[in-house]
Amino acid sequence: MILKTYITLLHSSNKNKLIRLRLSVCKQFHCSLLRFIKAALLSVILFFPVFVFCDDQFTNLSIEARKLTDQGRYSESLTYLKKMNVLRPYDEPTSFRYATSLIYQEKENINYKKDLTIAIKLLTRSITLLDGDPESLTIRFFYLGLAYWYLDKSDEALSAFRQSFRAKANLASQYNISIILRETGKIPEAQLIEKRLPD
Repeated sequence: MILKTYITLLHSSNKNKLIRLRLSVCKQFHCSLLRFIKAALLSVILFFPVFVFCDDQFTNLSIEARKLTDQGRYSESLTYLKKMNVLRPYDEPTSFRYATSLIYQEKENINYKKDLTIAIKLLTRSITLLDGDPESLTIRFFYLGLAYWYLDKSDEALSAFRQSFRAKANLASQYNISIILRETGKIPEAQLIEKRLPD
């Protein structure tokens, strides 16, 4: 509408109307630009403290969780790690620490089996995020194997330990592979692996 009027006035000789229309268009543009800037500033003012608070909260939770896990108090660290995982659900190191604490918590916990399935999901996602990093993959596959093993899923545990060993040769995975093979009655295969273990 304004554009048509502007073009019509452009071809006419009425300069005053043309100037007023230009001012009107500029005023409308500036008003909408100002509304946008106000909205952007308001969102920054309102949400920036939330981001800062979340970051501070995450840092504080991380410090407490690390203290507890360093002391081997995995069950107590779960409260902090769960909150950290809610704040940053796709933060791989947090997911990994949360998964390891779920595995190492006190096994008398009523929800232990359920927690192991959560650990498996977290570790599986972690493994897909770290595709190509052999050192990290070795560790993640190892813990995935432990979670499956503690759930009495020997085949899945064996597969995870083998993948851990394939990512990077390590004695812990090799040792666990031989134990699972013995437990499942595959003694000859276990003996072959045990020959490669150091004395």
